[in-house]
Amino acid sequence: MKPKYFLQFILLCAVCTAMSGCVTTEVATKRIQAFSDATTLVANNTKEAFDIAERKYFDVQVQRTVINYDRDGFQPNRFQPLFSAHSREVRDDVLNSFALYSQKLSAIMGNEQLEEFDQATKTFGEKLGGLSDSISATKTFSGSRTLEDGELKLVTTAVNAFGNWFIRVKREKGVRQAVISMDTNVAVICTALTNDLHTIRQTVANEYNFIMQSQDQFIQHNKDRLDPLVKRSEIHDLARLIKEARDQDATFVAINQSISKWRTVHGKLLEAFTKNTVEIDALLKQLIAEGQRVKKFYDSLDESSK
Repeated sequence: MKPKYFLQFILLCAVCTAMSGCVTTEVATKRIQAFSDATTLVANNTKEAFDIAERKYFDVQVQRTVINYDRDGFQPNRFQPLFSAHSREVRDDVLNSFALYSQKLSAIMGNEQLEEFDQATKTFGEKLGGLSDSISATKTFSGSRTLEDGELKLVTTAVNAFGNWFIRVKREKGVRQAVISMDTNVAVICTALTNDLHTIRQTVANEYNFIMQSQDQFIQHNKDRLDPLVKRSEIHDLARLIKEARDQDATFVAINQSISKWRTVHGKLLEAFTKNTVEIDALLKQLIAEGQRVKKFYDSLDESSK
């Protein structure tokens, strides 16, 4: 083979080899968009879980007051929110950063001329920088528990990294580099979120256990004095509390599973750019299906409370 044709043959082989391991930009874009949609769903579901937990927490305090009214009377200062305004804002900002991050990955994959992110995105990045300072000062991720020094450093570094990414990242850095550079930060924040959810879950469970024990004791101590219809109503309320406690606990289990799956999908996201997409496609499908199932579950809880 002549050198000229041999060189062309080598170049052709190289191109074919490269293409055999890659997919078209259009196909990869669809997968990144699916990841973005799933992320937004997980973030919204988590915020909805917090909303439901807050409402149920208040309901439990009402029940506690009713049961203990003869002994303690009405004490308004005992009605405390599950989340302080600051701790809820921290949670929402972190979840919003995940949703916005995935949306910007999708935007980078798009065809629009995106040289830099818009000012609103940069402003949000600056806010995350302030959030990192707040976490350092209070040693809390969201007001529920004190972070150990090692964990504190990891969390503040991760939150800062997200803030800087929103401020500085440009199109030419590409989705692949972003995914690689942010994966460790994603893992750290997901761990902090799941640990935080575990603490909230236990707090709410303790409240429900207390109120169910109090309700049971009330029935036991007054079973001979209660009118049969009233007694039946009180027992019905106790059974309802048991179902509510199980439903509420299930919300935290479901959202923890969604966050864990989201973290797993992010770790596999580079597969969206290859032909080895069986696993990433299956994970994306599971994540979206789980998110839709969780949303349906939360909607049913909202309907049952009306």
